[in-house]
Amino acid sequence: SCSKDCLVSQGNLTYPTTKRALIARTYLWHFKPKYFLEKLMMEIFKFHIESQWSGKIPVIRLNGTSDIRWHKYIDMAAINRDTGIRFYDYTKFPHDDKLPPKEAYSLTFSISEDPKSWERADKWLQHGYSAAVVVAADGKNNLKSARAAQQKVVDRGYLDIMGRRLRTIHGDEDDLRMLDRRGGLVVLYAKGKALSEQSPFVHRIQL
Repeated sequence: SCSKDCLVSQGNLTYPTTKRALIARTYLWHFKPKYFLEKLMMEIFKFHIESQWSGKIPVIRLNGTSDIRWHKYIDMAAINRDTGIRFYDYTKFPHDDKLPPKEAYSLTFSISEDPKSWERADKWLQHGYSAAVVVAADGKNNLKSARAAQQKVVDRGYLDIMGRRLRTIHGDEDDLRMLDRRGGLVVLYAKGKALSEQSPFVHRIQL
């Protein structure tokens, strides 16, 4: 449901030029992986230099519509140590004990309709990471109600789920997930086709 109704139905991903770029990168990743990684490293260090010039703190999210375990291909801890760059991503993979330090690579588990998803989310939360959930209003499929559902649980400060009371974090004010308090539930309001999604991917909130 995430790939079908959420990611591809909103924002820049709806533009033809963006879709062509996604196809080109995917082709290079699968058929020219060495070239892809060489070019990626060049772009990372170019970004580091540009960040130094502008006086800004560099952060990079490598996965957009993908869920590649980048820490298996590039040394994020060394890059962070040498440049100060911090990486972050959303993931649906089970927790991996061989992850780089959180300061180098911050991961937020993305909860889906998979029956094992909440179990996996709990494992990430227990290890001090965050988990993200998409919410909308119960019985409604418009954007205003979805935002109201999000605001309700954010203002309340918690969501009772999995037999636990999880602290909530507003997930749409920015995308700087590495700055979130650890072990929190990032609440995103449903967008695009996800507003009409009736599977457990979208957690329905009573208004």
